[in-house]
Amino acid sequence: MHKTRSGFTIVELLIVIVVIGILAAIMIVAYNGIQNRANESVVQSDLAAFHKKVSLYNSEFGNYPKDTSELATIRSGFTKSAYYTANEGNVTYCASTNGAAYLLIARGTNGKRYYIGSNDKLQEYTGAYGTPSAMCSSVGLAYAYGAWGYELPGWGSPGWKVWTSAS
Repeated sequence: MHKTRSGFTIVELLIVIVVIGILAAIMIVAYNGIQNRANESVVQSDLAAFHKKVSLYNSEFGNYPKDTSELATIRSGFTKSAYYTANEGNVTYCASTNGAAYLLIARGTNGKRYYIGSNDKLQEYTGAYGTPSAMCSSVGLAYAYGAWGYELPGWGSPGWKVWTSAS
């Protein structure tokens, strides 16, 4: 009488492990892509919400915010997990000296930058990264009164901080 052994061979087990590994790698890549697109959407949404608040400010006072005290009155928030936080430059605001124009540039966790300004158009920022004033001038805000960045919790007290000011 001959007994047969049941079970999987080592080759079959290795094939299953390799297939599971390939599927896991595909899932990780897909998840990262979805997460990046979600963060981009959050950054764009935050910029649109900020623009609405700044436009309301402009309707009420006849100009866009020109300094940090005026910016504080609009009470705009940013979804901190969607922004690049390795150094300054996550959210930058510039205004003309007379408050007739403004520009907000934001950098998401994936490194993409977007901007919106007094022209009402949300766009991807493709210029060279530099000082906030230089970035503002590169997209048409020639006379930057100053540039402020939004400091996230963990860097100190959250809120708008002066990073540079025009000469």
